[in-house]
Amino acid sequence: MVIEKTFFLLAANMNRQKRIGNLCCMLLYAGFCLTACAKAIPSDVLKNVDHAISFERLIKNPEAFTGKTILLGGTIVRTENDPEKTTLIILQHNLDSDLKPLNNDDSRGRFMVTAPEFLDPAIFVKGRRISVAGRVTGSEIRPLNGISYMYPVIEKTYLHLWPHEYVVDSKPRVYLGIGVGIGNYGF
Repeated sequence: MVIEKTFFLLAANMNRQKRIGNLCCMLLYAGFCLTACAKAIPSDVLKNVDHAISFERLIKNPEAFTGKTILLGGTIVRTENDPEKTTLIILQHNLDSDLKPLNNDDSRGRFMVTAPEFLDPAIFVKGRRISVAGRVTGSEIRPLNGISYMYPVIEKTYLHLWPHEYVVDSKPRVYLGIGVGIGNYGF
């Protein structure tokens, strides 16, 4: 009788531990899924974005969209600081499903982002990818390689600066051979 009670208590305790273990696994999995699905731009900012405004429409007539909140991304071309604001010149790229600018040569043009605070040009460097949500304030015409270029101007609501991506050289580092080589690795 005592052995049966002990066995029953052990079995009940093991069952309870198994349920707690399963619950912990489910919570970890849910946390992983939520983290993996997180976007670069917060949802409270995204809800104000007018997704119907494409960059193609914006660049043709920025003044038509003055006051609208849009979402754009691209690669930083230049960072300019003055006492009142920072201006970023950005080469536009389409965004992927994570709202990250695609790393390709497909661009529809350039745009400017203004921010009231100082953005360090050592961090906001040329070539860095950025996603921007902000309000269209109009356009600005500036010279670009001998032409007058009209930049749509966006007043920053939220910026997401993407981490540097380093390309790993896939070529082998050790070469064995006898004789004369031709090319990059010959003598």
